Amino acid sequence: MSCSRAFKWFIIVLVPLTLAWRLSVSSYIKASQPGEEPERLAAENVARFLGRNHFIVNNIEEVVFGMKLVRVSAGRCQMRVALSSSRGWHRDLVAKMAEPGDETFLVYGGRIYSEQPMWLTVSGFLWSRFLSELGLGDSSRPVINVIATPDCEARRLPWSELG
Repeated sequence: MSCSRAFKWFIIVLVPLTLAWRLSVSSYIKASQPGEEPERLAAENVARFLGRNHFIVNNIEEVVFGMKLVRVSAGRCQMRVALSSSRGWHRDLVAKMAEPGDETFLVYGGRIYSEQPMWLTVSGFLWSRFLSELGLGDSSRPVINVIATPDCEARRLPWSELG
């Protein structure tokens, strides 16, 4: 049985594009209605990490649209750790939370950045959604914004333990 050239192109090009479109739309719909569970678990994981590093967890709260904020202290050190959107939605809000003289940085994948590496965090988000759509679990990495007083020396913490 032979197929026409147009039908072959349809199979080779349009079917994969249709599937990709369907995955991206369903990922967008799921992302625009974020569930609390992953954000809450990530905030609790960060709070446990900071507790292991001799900080007292004062509060975990939701600031806006799923963004969790973990407040910790140790002596004169005051730190706020915001788990923000991998798509950069919370960048301006986090920047406004910092006081003059505060140390600010971002942790993603266990590495420290001075500002959010958008290509890295967005591609990580999309890859995680793709794997989730295939039923292979959620492998998303939190975007961790740290705002700390200078007494904290927050960059010295073993952030790589968070992955």
